[in-house]
Amino acid sequence: VEHPDVFSLDIDGNDFWVLANLGPFMPRLLVCEYNNRFAADEFVTIPYTEPFRWDGTCFYGASQRAMHWLAGRYGMALVYGEKTGTNMFFVERSLAHHFEHADQWEKLYFGTRWSHREDPQNRAFIRLDWRTMEACGRGVQETIALARA
Repeated sequence: VEHPDVFSLDIDGNDFWVLANLGPFMPRLLVCEYNNRFAADEFVTIPYTEPFRWDGTCFYGASQRAMHWLAGRYGMALVYGEKTGTNMFFVERSLAHHFEHADQWEKLYFGTRWSHREDPQNRAFIRLDWRTMEACGRGVQETIALARA
């Protein structure tokens, strides 16, 4: 299916990296999990790890802002964020006019809520910079190489 109607992304780990490389398969409605541990202005994700298995700690996924930026790059508009701090909902930009606060980040950001237990391994998140973010969509390996540089 080239353009599914709905796609839900909740893999407790490499969510940012999968979304970064969906490209032409972007749906009309995208639901994606995010890590609500971070402030509204933080562009953060875990490093791409293969295979990644979530261990119940706060080390998983990506920040709201990183996922919002990335979905927007693919023509998606943020239309809702669960108050529980779990999922964000995006629609293709041509449908955004049906939603009162589409892409009004300040009205749709719910801040940090609950969080999972601390990571005993103290693994580091990647603070995304513009160079890394601009590489999104060029392929997982190239994007990862820039993130690690």
